[in-house]
Amino acid sequence: MDAENPLVTIALAVKNNARTIRDALRSCFEQTYEPKEVIAADGLSTDGTLEELKRWPLRLLLSDEGRGLAYARQLLLEHARGEYILWVDGDHVLPPDFLEKQVAYLKKHPNVGAVEGITYPYDGGLVAFVEGITWTVSAFRRARLGPTLPSAGTAATLYRRKAAVEAGGFDFRFKIAAEDAMITRAMREKGWYFAVNPDAWVYHAARSSWKGLWKEYFWWGYGAFLVRKKYPSTVRPWRFYPPMALASGIVNALRAAKYTGSAASLVIPVHYLYKRTAWTYGYLKAKGSLG
Repeated sequence: MDAENPLVTIALAVKNNARTIRDALRSCFEQTYEPKEVIAADGLSTDGTLEELKRWPLRLLLSDEGRGLAYARQLLLEHARGEYILWVDGDHVLPPDFLEKQVAYLKKHPNVGAVEGITYPYDGGLVAFVEGITWTVSAFRRARLGPTLPSAGTAATLYRRKAAVEAGGFDFRFKIAAEDAMITRAMREKGWYFAVNPDAWVYHAARSSWKGLWKEYFWWGYGAFLVRKKYPSTVRPWRFYPPMALASGIVNALRAAKYTGSAASLVIPVHYLYKRTAWTYGYLKAKGSLG
């Protein structure tokens, strides 16, 4: 490994991830890239996640004090010492060379503020698998666009720390989801682009129940309303309304069948209609209460 490699901070923002947190932590410490440090912020977990975090040699273990996801990420951003920050959630498992590939990508593309990888399903049954393969299909599609994307996520995504700081950090109003949508749009205003590296892949244990999926997309829709208030041209809520959701589901089912050959792809139209209805409900709920 090149002695001049920059320090990377692996930053975990987690809450109640007992099912996968041990695998997630192991994959962070088994990264072949050096130098690195691992820090974490726990969201008042009650399922054993915090106890598992304490078993690992983290440089720093913080608490979000119940103030939510964006606050946790901001804490980690402020305490990170690395030039780059790899955001890892408690339900992501990384191959050993993931960080090497992503650092190399950012070195090669100085205008890119953050780079994602290709996400594959990890475990959790039918609901988690179907959700996972839709993310896989989306990642491959976005990867073909090159380093020109207008926004990115946070989970298993490598950020330039200076780009996140220039953007003003995370907005504390985003307590559960969509904090990434706001900060990456602020980063874009500062001139940064985003990308998906097709050569780097990561496992994701998606929500394993319909109830969990509904809750997740509800809060993404809720957060999207806040994003649209500040960046109106970047959020198009009509794309999530039921007719468009069903049409998108059919298109993505065909894409997923091509990529995976799995019969589970047949569930995707119903899956899309369900989760995008949850998103729409969250969006309209925010519109009614925050107007």
